Amino acid sequence: MRSSSHPHVYVRLPRRWSVLSLLVLLVISVFAGCQTTGVHMSSPEHWRGPIIDAHSQVDRDTDIEKVIPLMDRAGVSTTILATRFERPVEDILAYANRHGERIVPALKIKTGAYMRGNPSFQEMVTAQLTGTKFGAMPEVIMWHEAKGTVAGKAVIAPDDSRVAFLVDIAKQNGWPFIAHIEFAGAGVTRRTS
Repeated sequence: MRSSSHPHVYVRLPRRWSVLSLLVLLVISVFAGCQTTGVHMSSPEHWRGPIIDAHSQVDRDTDIEKVIPLMDRAGVSTTILATRFERPVEDILAYANRHGERIVPALKIKTGAYMRGNPSFQEMVTAQLTGTKFGAMPEVIMWHEAKGTVAGKAVIAPDDSRVAFLVDIAKQNGWPFIAHIEFAGAGVTRRTS
């Protein structure tokens, strides 16, 4: 574990966990004596532990230099940062190199190849792992409800080979596996009573 003035939480996943038990990950953990950066809580009942953002993304239109100031404003100590769309992963690797105590660069996995089940997806991910310094995997889309024309519907089962491939990578690297599950995307309807 790195030591710095910023609190960090590193999660190691036990090998005995099954894919289904990996679906639930508590990202915020309570540690006695930890303080968040940038937040001054007045009351002892307020949260005083580290806040880890496990779902931040930058695309080609996002000013990456605003990430740290926004984290400070929100009291976030660490961010797992991923790219979207055409933004090259080299951008977050360079940013993380400058802000290594706060930014954890994530592999690029949200691609059309992943969504379509194209075998080139595994090759692309494996190539990213060769010689680069990623520290996490972003959320893995499993069940996702369509939102306009940008993000389509996805239903990818926990035992799908794409998910198993990513779980193996997370386990091999000691990274958390963060599943993206929208219950509407899984076909679960909203209860009215």
